Amino acid sequence: MLRKIALVGLAALVSVGLTLSAASTAVRPDEVIYRYPAGFTKLVVADMAKLLGDPVLAEGVMTPLQAARHALHGIRQIIQDTLRVPPTLVEYVAHGTGPGLTGMSLLQGVPQGAAFGPLFGLQFAVGAPGSPYANWELTSSNGLPLIRTGGNFGPVQIQWGYAFEANALWVGTEVSFGPPPNAARLETTMAAVTARATGQGAYFDELGIAAGVRGGDVAFVRRTEPTTDRPAVVGEQALGFPCASCREALWWTSKCASPATP
Repeated sequence: MLRKIALVGLAALVSVGLTLSAASTAVRPDEVIYRYPAGFTKLVVADMAKLLGDPVLAEGVMTPLQAARHALHGIRQIIQDTLRVPPTLVEYVAHGTGPGLTGMSLLQGVPQGAAFGPLFGLQFAVGAPGSPYANWELTSSNGLPLIRTGGNFGPVQIQWGYAFEANALWVGTEVSFGPPPNAARLETTMAAVTARATGQGAYFDELGIAAGVRGGDVAFVRRTEPTTDRPAVVGEQALGFPCASCREALWWTSKCASPATP
């Protein structure tokens, strides 16, 4: 029952978010979007510390996202399970996608030392009894350190690329339930991201739309394709809303869904 309430609450969250103006002091997609290279067409930005630090949001938002295998859940796993750093260390997270590109996550605020140690240690899991990790290598891409690792995780094969800036971590993830993950696409995308991080190449070109959002604890910008994206409103391309409103929407949804509510 709780899972059902949480899923309904997530739908209410999105519905309420469409009618709210964004908070001016929260994450700003226009300050993130220029860091993604040309070719990306969709971007979601979130204050993960708020989403994980509030029990109502953690249950009502993050739990359904886990069931849906959403990118934000994958970022949560990286923060808490792989890096084992407190979410409060992360200023914001962003996830971008685009045709022919590997999905790319940005964890802003994570010091290189905090990320490099745990990821460097994964090399010792390769070949260990019962370990799913099958490969690990340390190289560089456009002058930035790059770790490539992955393996078989049950029915899923995953390959990751981790590129390190001084206070940010870029993570590319290729997943496959059948043939091997697309390692060539991962390599090409990581190269584009590290080139952009060092000031080379054009950025994701929806900056004008992002500037119109101006913030929110959760926000997205995308080049809307009506036939595939199913926008909630005609012409929808951007959205931003504060977590406080998410929490209120989830609380009211749970209250109304409870049989004991008078």
